[in-house]
Amino acid sequence: MNKMRITALAMALVLSAASFVSCGSTPAVDTTASETTTAAPETTTAAPETTTAETTTKKQIEYEYTSVAKWDYTTMEDGAELPFTKNADISDLKVEGGSLVIVSTGGDPYITYKGSPELDADSIQEIVITGSDGSSNDAFQLFFTNADNPNYSEEGSLRESWEVTEDLTAVNEIHLDTSFSSVWTGTVTGMRIDPLSDAGEVHIQSIEFFTVTVKE
Repeated sequence: MNKMRITALAMALVLSAASFVSCGSTPAVDTTASETTTAAPETTTAAPETTTAETTTKKQIEYEYTSVAKWDYTTMEDGAELPFTKNADISDLKVEGGSLVIVSTGGDPYITYKGSPELDADSIQEIVITGSDGSSNDAFQLFFTNADNPNYSEEGSLRESWEVTEDLTAVNEIHLDTSFSSVWTGTVTGMRIDPLSDAGEVHIQSIEFFTVTVKE
């Protein structure tokens, strides 16, 4: 009987302890969200560097042309006497219709100035031939002589090309720059003109000699 009481008492103590545990306090959990600080990225916009380059404008050089001499065939009458002789490759040489008419039948036609043209080479920087080439050949060459160049030679010559039109009514100009010849100096004592280098016909209205200076 006593054993039963002791057993019952022990069971009561176990149940009492279990009840105490079940009714115990549960520690509170801090559910407050942690404070988060997000710093905005610092943005720096640098003003673009502007460099103004110094602009240098080159002044365009202008030239002044002064006529020294002009052989003008536009003012001459038909059949007028000419200061030239012709070689065998030229079949006809005359003034007609305001032009010096040169008709070539060979491969090396030229006309030679009679006597001396007495031109001051140092005062002439450009020679302008106005005319037309009725052939398909565009070669034009002017030979000259002086004290340093007594005979006609390639060194003592100036060459340029006609504008090929094969039309004697299409007038154009040939500009000869005398600086291209190292012997263009002193007094010009002789002159030969090779108007083309083949058979054909050339009309020359004028040959003009210019002093060229820089315009101030």
